[in-house]
Amino acid sequence: MTQYINGREIAKSIHEEVKDEIEHKRLDPGLAAVLVGDDEASHIYVRLKERAAKRDGIRFERFHLPDTTHQGELISLIEELNNRKDIHAILVQLPLPKQIDADEAILSIDPIKDVDGFHPVNVDRFIAGQSAVPPVLTQAIVSMLESTKEKLAGKHAIVIANSPALFAPPVATALEPLQVTTDWSRVDAPEYKERLKAADIIIVALGQPGAISKDMIKEGAILIDIGTSKVDGKVIGDVSPDVDNYAAWRSPSPGGIGPVTVATLMKNVLTCYNKQENRL
Repeated sequence: MTQYINGREIAKSIHEEVKDEIEHKRLDPGLAAVLVGDDEASHIYVRLKERAAKRDGIRFERFHLPDTTHQGELISLIEELNNRKDIHAILVQLPLPKQIDADEAILSIDPIKDVDGFHPVNVDRFIAGQSAVPPVLTQAIVSMLESTKEKLAGKHAIVIANSPALFAPPVATALEPLQVTTDWSRVDAPEYKERLKAADIIIVALGQPGAISKDMIKEGAILIDIGTSKVDGKVIGDVSPDVDNYAAWRSPSPGGIGPVTVATLMKNVLTCYNKQENRL
């Protein structure tokens, strides 16, 4: 019978660790969230992060810029935050309006304050095994896999994504210490279905409802569902419910990767703080 990976329980444990460290060591980390425009989902995500930060004892400042904001105005704000000693972590909520280059915005964040771990400097350092602010999503995936208590050593994972060449390398780096080998693929790649069927672990981030179904996976596989879509007002993932009673484990959507990602973001605020306060 398929078991569900309880993202909310995993997140609760991470939040408790963060809160305890802040309280016991009397730390004062500050997180700034930059939001551009009025995208409804983005506002919801930022509110969730604000609520989590305040609950964990992290100072939170929200900067909401209008939809007409130009690249230079956003960069100017980010540079101000880079220079503020009381702000230790910065996130720019995506997506951004079409007139703004998201890559340029991320590049303008000081890598030591890049709480999402998106900055190319952090990604390159992480893959190279050097000190870095680790990618939030990558850490969340590892936490979810470890929560299953399955023997992961010797398993083979495949990452299915729209841009796997960018998304997968940090995941592969994170899974290597667990002795998990990692491959990645686009859905239009040759032998895609054969490679998918051979995988012990499937990590899917497509944003295509039901993209992964029972006939496409190995019996007993572990499925980490990252992609989300809204259908008839409901949020659903990339994994079809028909995998139940066939897969060994799967993460639900909602209630899976989302809460763990938010909790891991708070953990990264502490990483940023400790680096700047010479605690690491």
